[in-house]
Amino acid sequence: MGYRVFALPLWQEAVVVMLVVIRVAVAIRGEVGVALVVLAACAWAVEICSENGAKLRRMRFRPTQASGILLGSLTPPLLMASRFGEVMGGQVGGLERGRWEFWSSIACSSALLILLMWSMVRRRERKHQIVQQKNGCSLKQDEMKALNSRVWGTQKSGAAIVFSLLAVMLLLRLGFAIGVWGVIWSFVSAAGSVFLFHYFLQAFPSCMSAGETMLVAHGLALCILNPLLQVFLNKVWHQLVPVENFGPVLPIVHVVVLGMLLVPVVYKCLLNVFSMDALGNSAKREPISESFPRTSLFCFTVLVMVIWVAPAWLRLVAGIEQHPVLWILLYLMDQPVQRLGLCVYWVFVIGLFSFLLHRMTVKEQMERIMIRKGFHIMAVVMFVPAVALQADFLRISFALALGVFILVEAIRVWRIPPLGEKIHIFLKSFTDSRDSDILIISHFSLLLGCAVPVWLSTTTSKDRQLAAYAGILSLGIGDTVASVVGFNFGSMQLNRWSKKTWEGTIAGILSLIVASALLSYVPPTFSWASQIGSIAIAATGAGLVEAFTSQLDNAFVPLIYYSLLSL
Repeated sequence: MGYRVFALPLWQEAVVVMLVVIRVAVAIRGEVGVALVVLAACAWAVEICSENGAKLRRMRFRPTQASGILLGSLTPPLLMASRFGEVMGGQVGGLERGRWEFWSSIACSSALLILLMWSMVRRRERKHQIVQQKNGCSLKQDEMKALNSRVWGTQKSGAAIVFSLLAVMLLLRLGFAIGVWGVIWSFVSAAGSVFLFHYFLQAFPSCMSAGETMLVAHGLALCILNPLLQVFLNKVWHQLVPVENFGPVLPIVHVVVLGMLLVPVVYKCLLNVFSMDALGNSAKREPISESFPRTSLFCFTVLVMVIWVAPAWLRLVAGIEQHPVLWILLYLMDQPVQRLGLCVYWVFVIGLFSFLLHRMTVKEQMERIMIRKGFHIMAVVMFVPAVALQADFLRISFALALGVFILVEAIRVWRIPPLGEKIHIFLKSFTDSRDSDILIISHFSLLLGCAVPVWLSTTTSKDRQLAAYAGILSLGIGDTVASVVGFNFGSMQLNRWSKKTWEGTIAGILSLIVASALLSYVPPTFSWASQIGSIAIAATGAGLVEAFTSQLDNAFVPLIYYSLLSL
């Protein structure tokens, strides 16, 4: 029979990811390119050893055709490598910070790969211990270790060699490239990513695949823990830590996202402290007298975050004395015509699309997958004008929207009266097979897929203006066209395990190229003729990743497209 690792979907996804890695490594070169290639080899070795995730079942990942270890471990370093490439090319500032961010991402991915490898080794050891106990055998510890070593065989040896090379490269390169404090920064980030990885698996079992969990843990470690660590080190050793002045917008974004992420964490802790049932006696028919304590506790948690934690953190990070809510209101009124006009425009678009799509869902006039793509089109209609006219305001708006999504999901998960059950019923009508009752991630992935490239583009050069549209284009145009064409006209399947077709994939790639070229005429304009080659390569890479991956494409494709556009 052989291992399931030789299944075609795994190899197709792996080959596409390796081609993207080679493209980025060749464009950047130097130690950064070498690090990416070595990390890719390590990740592929771990995915092979996991037998397509079969040996990771104990960790309770969402089952997929491919575990996504290779894609999940490479996407953040590819992103940081592309940004670092711009810095090395002299297009933007922040060389030292870019170097720290890249090697921190390498350290995070390495730590997560080692964790997965160790989990597989421990699983094999426990399995043989159980077998020996059932057979009535009692082996000594040395004999058991020898038996496990022989059974693990060449897979363990090969992985050990690859990891040894990676460890040597990391220790040498980290020490010479970023100094002692950079090494500390990287290893703290790696430890944070491992902690967050375990936390998500325990809090949301079977909600995400291995690759998706790696991406979430990695992203939070880089975006949340790194700024915390930077502030701490800068307060103690100001001259040793690189600090870039990004203005007040990014600190505001960070405060909003961090504060809302802390709400469900703190609320869960308070439930345990006061010994309250998270869902009460009955989520649907719970009396007001019984639900009032939980509702009050949740509102108290939100108020503490908004009134006390957010202002304190903003004062510490950016030195802004104003309350975040007041700062945002003043920022909104600074250019009231454009910014208030955008808000009115967004409300109108959201209301129109929500009404039409919900009506189609109730009357079953269209397939659910087509209805879900309607939200992708809505993202294009909403965000393209905002990126062109008010990019900073859009960054803040994305953060506020993400904060609202987190609060709404927390209310839904814990069925907090009076809206919890109603929100659950409404959102369930737009879910797919990758969502669960524990966590609905479709709307999060769409929002973050559009938002992350816009957030990251704050420091990109004028020659890479298209990168800010990476998420909006790849999800709103490329993914939508691929789904519509493939669903209605596709006949040649990519493989027998996938419903996606070659017709849809090619249509998605071509539409992405055309849309990217058309955006060159949107102010501020740029010459697309000189970039058509890089745009075509980026669109092809993103389209192939979307076609062959079994992971949540809304999360990965925008980041891959952004990485390739930034070269």
